[in-house]
Amino acid sequence: MNAAFHPRREWWVGWPAVQAILGTRIVPGWLDRLLARRAYEGQFTDEPLPPWRRDNLYEPVPGDHGAHGRFDARARPASWQSLLDRHRGLLALGATMAACLWMMRRPRR
Repeated sequence: MNAAFHPRREWWVGWPAVQAILGTRIVPGWLDRLLARRAYEGQFTDEPLPPWRRDNLYEPVPGDHGAHGRFDARARPASWQSLLDRHRGLLALGATMAACLWMMRRPRR
């Protein structure tokens, strides 16, 4: 929700997103070739579909299902990464102050 109301262009949400973003910045061509070979098969599973599950192949499924699915049990209401990302200015200020204090307390040679 925070992303909808703030003008930042990019939000890194979750460790897989961080891996993908950094990977495309460091080795974009290799990563594209790797995903072209493995991504299609990686979408399949041997897990059977529940017999009551309706699909939306030919028409929409009735009702509002929102963003729910089989990973709901693993979802979390909050994220430390998101919290630190939203307050990265304060985090940078705190890190700078800690570095300055460490430099001031260090014995001189």
